[in-house]
Amino acid sequence: MLVDSDSFLSPKRYLLSLEKSLNMLLSPIHNLIAALSTIPFSHASLTGLTPCDALISAGLSDRILTPLSPSYSTQLLTWYNTATRRHPWCIVLPHTSLEVSLVLTTLSAVGSGAGDWAIAVKSGGHGNDASNNVDSGVTIDLQYLDSVDYYEHNGSASIGPGARWGDVYKRLGEQGGAVTGGRDANVGVGGFLLGGGMSYYTGRTGFGCDNVINFEVVLASGDIINANATSNDDLWRALKGGSSNFGVVTRFDLEAFPARNLTYGQKTMSTEYEEEFVQAVFEFVERSEEHVNDALVPYYSYDAASEEIVMRAITVNTKAEPNTRAFDKVDIIPAIEPGLRTEMSLAEAAGGTLEGVVRGISFTLTFKNDLSILRRATELHHEYVIQMSELIGASNFTTLNFFQPLPSYFGAIEHRKVGNMLGLDHVNQNNILWVLGIGVLGGEDQQAIAHAKGANITAMVHDFAESVGGGNDLIYLNYADASQDPIGSYGLENIQLIRDAAAKYDPAGFFQQRIPGGFKISRVSSCAGTPCNH
Repeated sequence: MLVDSDSFLSPKRYLLSLEKSLNMLLSPIHNLIAALSTIPFSHASLTGLTPCDALISAGLSDRILTPLSPSYSTQLLTWYNTATRRHPWCIVLPHTSLEVSLVLTTLSAVGSGAGDWAIAVKSGGHGNDASNNVDSGVTIDLQYLDSVDYYEHNGSASIGPGARWGDVYKRLGEQGGAVTGGRDANVGVGGFLLGGGMSYYTGRTGFGCDNVINFEVVLASGDIINANATSNDDLWRALKGGSSNFGVVTRFDLEAFPARNLTYGQKTMSTEYEEEFVQAVFEFVERSEEHVNDALVPYYSYDAASEEIVMRAITVNTKAEPNTRAFDKVDIIPAIEPGLRTEMSLAEAAGGTLEGVVRGISFTLTFKNDLSILRRATELHHEYVIQMSELIGASNFTTLNFFQPLPSYFGAIEHRKVGNMLGLDHVNQNNILWVLGIGVLGGEDQQAIAHAKGANITAMVHDFAESVGGGNDLIYLNYADASQDPIGSYGLENIQLIRDAAAKYDPAGFFQQRIPGGFKISRVSSCAGTPCNH
C-alpha cells in the first residue's frame, strides 16, 4: 500500500505481528537478492522486440535484463507492491546521466510507430499500481544512480534518484550531514521528492521538494539540463510536486544540515481510548507551530494476524529533546506496548523494512482538522474492516487509517522557499492529510474488492467533510490512488505552470504519451482548479 514516495509508514511499523511470521520466509529471498546484485550483467542478445533491440543496438546490451536473464525475476522483487511487479519486455538499468540520455533518445527514435508498448521509470519501487512498471514495453530502473555526497562548506547534498532513504541517511551521516527526506528506509529518493515529500523535519524545513536547490534533468531530446532558481526556474518549480511530466531527474541537489540524533518513540494503544486518541491528534495539530521540531505520526491499523484494530503513534523530536511537551496528550493514554522514546540516528529512526508481500492500495484526502471529521473517518475505517472481513476473510487484509498533521503554517514555509506545486501557501486553516491504506494478502479478485470498498469509504469521508465545511481540494500525489487527480487539485495557477513547463521542455509529449504511468498533466481537465461553465 505504500507509495514511492513517502511511504507514509514502514510496513514494519503497522504489520508488527505479521512481520514475525514473514521474516523467515523472506530471509532466503533477501539473501538471493544480495548475492545476485554482485553478479555482472551478461550481454543481452537481440530479442525480436523493437524497443529492447534498439537499446541493445545502441550499445546498452550490458545494461539490459530480459525475461531470459538469470536475474530478471529477482529484479522484480525490488518493487515493494506486489501488484506493481509487472513483467516488462526488458528492464534497462543505466548507470549515468549520459546513459539515461542515450536510453531516452533511443526509445524516442523508435517510439513513433503504431506498436502498443510503453515505457515506465522506477526509482525505489514504491509507486502505485502502473506508475513505475509496465507489462508491454521497457522499464527504466534508476537504482544504479544512487550517489550520495555531502558538502559541508555550502550546506548542500547531491543525491541520485535511485538511492533509498535508509542508505542516504547512513552515507550522509558518515560524512556528517543530513537532509529532509523520507521516513522509511526503503523508499526511493526520486518519487518521494517529485511528489512532495513528508518528513520528520517538515515542521521546520518544509516538504522534501521545498529543499531541492537544483534538479539535473534529462529531457526526451537527450539534453541534460539543470533547473534551479537562476536557470530554467519554471521547471525547477514545476518539478516540486509535478512528478514525471517533464523528464528524468538524474540528480537532486538539496539543502543539507549537520547530522544530529533525534528522539524516537512508538506506542500502541487500545481502541478503548479512541476519543482520547482523536483529541490528542486534534490538539497536536492545533498547537504544532509551537513545536516545529516535533513530528507526530498517528494511525489506526488492522492486523491480519491478530484480527484486531489498534491505535499507534510514532513520536519524533528532531533536536533529541527528551522532555518535549508536544506529545503530552498521547503520553497519558494507557499503552498496550510501551512507548519509551530513545535517542538514535536518523538512519536508525528510518529503520529497515520488510520486502513487499502485499497488494497495496492507498487513497488520500485533505480535510480540516476537525473533531467531527476525525471521528467520522475513524468510524468509517471500522466499518471498512467489518465489511472486508465478511467479503474476503479477516486474515486476508491489513489496513491503515492515517491522520497526517498538515497545519496552515506549512504554507508559510513553502512560500519562504519560493513555492512548490501543492498550493498550501493559500491555505489558512489547519488540516489533516488523511490516508486509507490497504494491504491485500490474496490475489487480484480480493484486491479488486478492497479497492472498490476503499474508494467508497473515501467518497464517504470526503462528503462528510464537505457537509461540515471542512473540505480541502488537495489530493497529495505520493499517497494518491490511480483513480484520483492530485495534479488537478493544485489550483489554477500551479496547474497552468505545470502545463506550460511540460509543453516547453517536452514539446513532443514523450512523457505524456510514451511514458503514460503516474499522474499526467495531459489528463488534467482544462477546467481543473476553477469552475467550468458548460
